[in-house]
Amino acid sequence: MLYHLHPRVRPQPRHRLCFWAGMACVVVAAFSPLEVGAGYLLWLHMLQHMLLMLGAAPLLAASLPPAFVGWLARRPRVGWVVQALWNPWTATALYNAVVVLWHVPAAYEWVLRSESAHALQHATFLFTAVVFWAVILGPGRHASPGQRLVALGVSAVVQFLPAFALAVSDRVLYSPYLEVPRLWGWAALDDQRWAGVLMWVGMNLAYAAAALWVARPLLRPEPPLRGVEEPRV
Repeated sequence: MLYHLHPRVRPQPRHRLCFWAGMACVVVAAFSPLEVGAGYLLWLHMLQHMLLMLGAAPLLAASLPPAFVGWLARRPRVGWVVQALWNPWTATALYNAVVVLWHVPAAYEWVLRSESAHALQHATFLFTAVVFWAVILGPGRHASPGQRLVALGVSAVVQFLPAFALAVSDRVLYSPYLEVPRLWGWAALDDQRWAGVLMWVGMNLAYAAAALWVARPLLRPEPPLRGVEEPRV
């Protein structure tokens, strides 16, 4: 629907492919047996979040035609919001704040006990991640390669904190997982530790791959200037 808000914005086939692939990730994360299993095992819940933030979000961000984002940024009522969100520091701060705050035990336990809180968590994860990845993967006018690399590095460091806490804690941090039947013989503490490892490894692999993609122009050797001879030794 967004693709038809402006008659001159024409998404390319790759935009449509990324959109439907991203929506497929959303469906698998939120409307499959994974959604049920997430209530019993934290590592399944973490896998669900990885699908939303590292699967669906970058694909949906890549599905946005640059002309459409530019058109939105020029709208009188929403333009200032788009320009603020597409700032690399705003996007990075919101994305990391949402990830860290939702992993605070009180907030996470609220999610596990409330369907509305669970939906809010997923919506904020997806929205802030789409904006973050749109800045990282989008046209160069939104952020320089250096700014994108800093944003990825900051995200890797900040999100290491909740992942590390889950992986090394000697007690279960989210008490609802002590109250549900244990699937497949997983002890609650082992489940929590593997969820932390999954978050740690998954996030770092994604950010490392994105950093290589962002840095690829910087790694190419500069072509020799025409008409300039190489110095003879």
